[in-house]
Amino acid sequence: MPTFRPSSVSTLALFSLGIVFASPAPATAEVTGFGVSVVPQTTVTGFVAHDITIDFENQLTGVQLLVELTAGSIFQQPGLEGGGDTAPSPAFFGVFAALEFDTFVSLGGADRVASDATPGFAGGAVNLGGQSRRTFDDQRIDVAYFPPGGVQIIGQTEYFVARLTLSDDATGTVSLLASDGEVSEPFVCPVYDGMICIPEPTAAGVGLLAVAALGLRGRSGA
Repeated sequence: MPTFRPSSVSTLALFSLGIVFASPAPATAEVTGFGVSVVPQTTVTGFVAHDITIDFENQLTGVQLLVELTAGSIFQQPGLEGGGDTAPSPAFFGVFAALEFDTFVSLGGADRVASDATPGFAGGAVNLGGQSRRTFDDQRIDVAYFPPGGVQIIGQTEYFVARLTLSDDATGTVSLLASDGEVSEPFVCPVYDGMICIPEPTAAGVGLLAVAALGLRGRSGA
């Protein structure tokens, strides 16, 4: 899976509500990569589902996610049909087929059974420019989440942290950062025609990301 590799560590960061997100920054980050993959599906027509993963070496302490759209929408299964902001129960998939492709954040799995735990929440993605209050609707996701007390998640590759299902006319930006005691640089990727970019882990890939961002601004009329 293509990943974006952060090159250095951000400065000391704090979650909202006083929860520490990172220790004083050392020389190198231990969150070593981010991945985006498209989930094949024909159930929710007019939408594209993506899985977001991270690579990290030590104990996962938190994730922040900010999705800001300038057009289109985020698919959200109604709460009365099993939807929500955390991984759904697979027991309802046979009744509500679209639930499998709901938008949610997770710790390790694409459904409640496969996940390591249900995340705790700490307001919005303040280190990504978000608000202090958590938002999770069909236009914006602004959330900070973490393993609940007693749950230790150590050193993983392609660790599942979110499923984002966006309309095929969506444009905007997806931003993510994570900490395993050392906070990563933000992973920032434009959305264009419902697709989240998948940059290569090279200087050329980062250059393409910048070009995509310029094209996005031109399309949105900024």
